[in-house]
Amino acid sequence: MGIVRKCLLLPLAALLVAGCADVDWNFRHVRDTVLRSSGAREVRTVFQLSLGPGSLWLTGAIAHLASSGDEAAALLLDIRSVQVGIYQLRDCGEQAGAIKSVERSLTRRGYEPIVKVRGRKEATMVLAHLRKERLDALFVIAMDGDELVLVEVRGRLERVMEEAVRSRGLHAKRAVSRPPTDAVL
Repeated sequence: MGIVRKCLLLPLAALLVAGCADVDWNFRHVRDTVLRSSGAREVRTVFQLSLGPGSLWLTGAIAHLASSGDEAAALLLDIRSVQVGIYQLRDCGEQAGAIKSVERSLTRRGYEPIVKVRGRKEATMVLAHLRKERLDALFVIAMDGDELVLVEVRGRLERVMEEAVRSRGLHAKRAVSRPPTDAVL
């Protein structure tokens, strides 16, 4: 392989790998706060993934080429990073208390809770971060029994959310059920 090809492949490989490493400090802090507050005796990482701009750009470019101009592929360009973690907990305590401690921590960093649902053995919260009145991050925290799921998405999310609501949200036909009596919105 020629030196020119090698020189071109090195930045491409760096671009692809950028962001595919471990989750960032903010995500780890949220995870660790929930785990500490939950009182879980043992934690097992089932799945953890962090995708940065390079990986998401490549995914969007491939999706755009494969779908000949699909809007969803274009929306991927507005997403800067995605982090996902799924953790198995053993002998977990009260989920609502664990979620509440994270809410306090993220609120101090500018996140605002937009959805809270608490049940006997489960708790879910969605928090939004606004920068100059623009939605630039969403954090989803869900605990169900002995499983914790964390998802963080960062980027220019207004257009992504508008498209999600337009295509799936308010206009989608689905059965409407009454929320459980212990739901908090």
